[in-house]
Amino acid sequence: MKRHLKSCTIVELMSYIVRTAVIPVAGLATRFLPISMSIPKEMLPLLDRPMIEYSIREAVDSGIENIIFITSNHNHILQNYLKKKIETKVRPDNKSNLELSSPQEQLSEIAQFTFIPQRKPLGLGHAILQAKKAIGNNPFAVLLPDDLILSKKPVLASMLATYQQREASYVAIHKVAAEDVSSYGIIKGEPVNDFVYNVEGIVEKPLVNQAPSLLGVVGRYIFDPDIFSCLEQTNPGALGEIQLTDGISLLLEQKPVNAYLFEGTRFDCGNPIGLLQASLELALRRKDAKATVRKLINQIKTR
Repeated sequence: MKRHLKSCTIVELMSYIVRTAVIPVAGLATRFLPISMSIPKEMLPLLDRPMIEYSIREAVDSGIENIIFITSNHNHILQNYLKKKIETKVRPDNKSNLELSSPQEQLSEIAQFTFIPQRKPLGLGHAILQAKKAIGNNPFAVLLPDDLILSKKPVLASMLATYQQREASYVAIHKVAAEDVSSYGIIKGEPVNDFVYNVEGIVEKPLVNQAPSLLGVVGRYIFDPDIFSCLEQTNPGALGEIQLTDGISLLLEQKPVNAYLFEGTRFDCGNPIGLLQASLELALRRKDAKATVRKLINQIKTR
């Protein structure tokens, strides 16, 4: 249902304002064994910052004020990192290295952080369900830190801007290669405009010859709070996990769900090679690193 902001009452206007995001970080990270036995995946480095920091900054840059982390037994590592301030180091020339220390010093101040444990690893849907009490009856966003998306404007910010004009739950999508379809949730939908699709169905990791499209879901979402009741009604799968895709399918029976086709480059940081690719791309975009990285790449090519 599309409404115009100018004609909204204060109560109606509040329904457009999404100020809370959920970031699940309780996965087992089996693809990163053995290092994930001691270091949680979200704390693995993307260049010189942990993976989780990119999700936090995207959320805050999109207007999010409250971030709820769904955590595992490693939650103290993340909490300590977010609270800690790096001391400004003095180089031999007595000049402070402020450029490196300032960004992290602000992390504990840029948003309100809440930590909710997921006692058992029972799937992404179950993880999000743990935030029900904290969210209440409000719309909220979800960001998966495995998905790093480099774009001119934060993808979540673009989705929230679209949400304000066309209120519904949203999933982020991008076009995937046919050989990669079985690694994604794939939507069936009709385009509303160049960026928005009306979702008619969603299938988790279909075979390519059974996929309704080549539009794969990526880890950015905006949800109506009714998603919680849908997740509560979702039957666990063969591994005992509650799948978010199944919850979205139930939500579709009650309320509209849209898909947002984002512009940008997505990296799957949920596996070691994807993490390496993302780190190289970030290095090539940084003035202080790109020349050195290009030289290293050229050296490797000549071996």
